[in-house]
Amino acid sequence: MSVQDSSAVATARKICSLGYEGVSEVSDAEALLASLVDVHGIDSERQYWWESLKNAGSLNYGESGGGWKERISALLADMGDPIFLVVTDDEPSPWPVLRIEQGAELVRLLGELHFFEYFVFSRDCERVFFDTHDNSLIWSP
Repeated sequence: MSVQDSSAVATARKICSLGYEGVSEVSDAEALLASLVDVHGIDSERQYWWESLKNAGSLNYGESGGGWKERISALLADMGDPIFLVVTDDEPSPWPVLRIEQGAELVRLLGELHFFEYFVFSRDCERVFFDTHDNSLIWSP
């Protein structure tokens, strides 16, 4: 499967087609992700970057949409705008990165899509959270 045919790329295209204002694909994704790796000491050789996140908080939300929504909303409030959404969809990198001007819109946007794996980080790369295939949120302290 080529990168162009990946489900992560298809999901990112779907997000861009939903018509939300201020959502765009990032052209310098590699540099942004390198900054995130540096700030958090992430092992970028791993497929699941959250496994190397130090001192992480976590919440297993299982089937509880309410717990997920509350935690995501709190994490987004601490990030400021814009935010960056990385669609991994349980695939190895490279991944598409989307810039979302109004981070608070992410909860509503995600509600319009099928479930997929992703992570979100702040403009300064200081804050990051992952939504994993195990229905867990894992975030930087």
